Amino acid sequence: MQENNLLEKLVAVSPGMEIWWDSSPVIFANWCRKLLAKAQEGDKETLLRQFGRMVNEEKPEASLFRGVTTNPALSLQAIKDDEPYWTGETKDNIGQNPGIDKESLFWL
Repeated sequence: MQENNLLEKLVAVSPGMEIWWDSSPVIFANWCRKLLAKAQEGDKETLLRQFGRMVNEEKPEASLFRGVTTNPALSLQAIKDDEPYWTGETKDNIGQNPGIDKESLFWL
């Protein structure tokens, strides 16, 4: 596996190009875990470095991805991607805000 992925190579020959993550950013970590689980052992370290360049949490402006896409269908997909996590988050928010109505809960 080469150090730079195809998207990085595209940006290298097209300075200023914007690469977007076509999903909710909340599923990126889970997507990485799934991809790593399928990867050959010798490729895993390279993939981890690539993931770190795709989304640089310490320095977001240095990330390969310059934007994300969210819409109702993608938001639902993000929830379904890790339902136990979102069930826990929802219960925590309800517990911290007793009596909250559904609409207000969605804005938390």
